[in-house]
Amino acid sequence: GFVGKIVELMFISMLYLIDWCLGCSFLKYVGIYYFGFCEVASVVESVAKLNSNVPMALVEVLNDVKASFSTLIVKKIKALLDKFIEKE
Repeated sequence: GFVGKIVELMFISMLYLIDWCLGCSFLKYVGIYYFGFCEVASVVESVAKLNSNVPMALVEVLNDVKASFSTLIVKKIKALLDKFIEKE
């Protein structure tokens, strides 16, 4: 609930700081879009539990996309940090 939202805001703030330190400008947007997508998926899942008109297949697809997107984010951030470490 509330603690999770605070952690998300702290994570996005950390991404802003990393963007500033590395001189890039995309990590903060990736974080914002990721957490936004997660919230939309959560809302769809909640509506699907309350209303049987929403297909559970949609919820499963959103969860699969969320999982693959998070894996992609981790790989991209790791590649960016590896490249930054090699420069030093």
